[in-house]
Amino acid sequence: MLNCTFRKIIFLTIGLFFLTNKVLCQNEFILKGYLKGLGTGKKVYLGNKPKGIGPTFIPIFFDSVYSVKDSFYFKKHKFNYVTDYSVETELDNGWQSFLIDKGNILISGHADTIYRSKVIGSANETLYKKFTKEIYKPWDSEYFAMMKRLPGRKDIDSSAYKKINDSMIALTLAHRNRIYNFYKENVKQRPYVALEPYVWLQSK
Repeated sequence: MLNCTFRKIIFLTIGLFFLTNKVLCQNEFILKGYLKGLGTGKKVYLGNKPKGIGPTFIPIFFDSVYSVKDSFYFKKHKFNYVTDYSVETELDNGWQSFLIDKGNILISGHADTIYRSKVIGSANETLYKKFTKEIYKPWDSEYFAMMKRLPGRKDIDSSAYKKINDSMIALTLAHRNRIYNFYKENVKQRPYVALEPYVWLQSK
């Protein structure tokens, strides 16, 4: 269907904007965490899990440490580009994902609900959430509302179908401009940011 093509336009546009800003450079981060109820001697893993994973995803663990009095500490890890990192424990209560950033990052929450923890210190994570709330979710909601109003395939040549489909095209093109403006105002200000397209599209 035509509307599927227009949805891909948004994905491609986001991908082009953020891939063109991909700069390979080496940065360091320090990650500290406090998870109430974790205790002492529990293993904490630093990995690559995004917010949602599929059956073909291959998890990688970059490092692990043991907790001390509900706290943990990963010191001076290097990264070349911005992507998803994750923290999980041997308690197997899920994980907390975040976009990596240089500097000091703090994760604070409870051991039994680690996925609800707060991430403090990653401007990239903050920027990602801002993009999702202000740009992606409004478009996603409006676009699918239009899709639900589309007549069936047997009426693909009807004037009603054409009217809604034309509105979806206009919405997508307008949204592409909003993405570009967001990119200029936010991402371009941070030259080392290299947000992969799929990262921006995960959260709905």
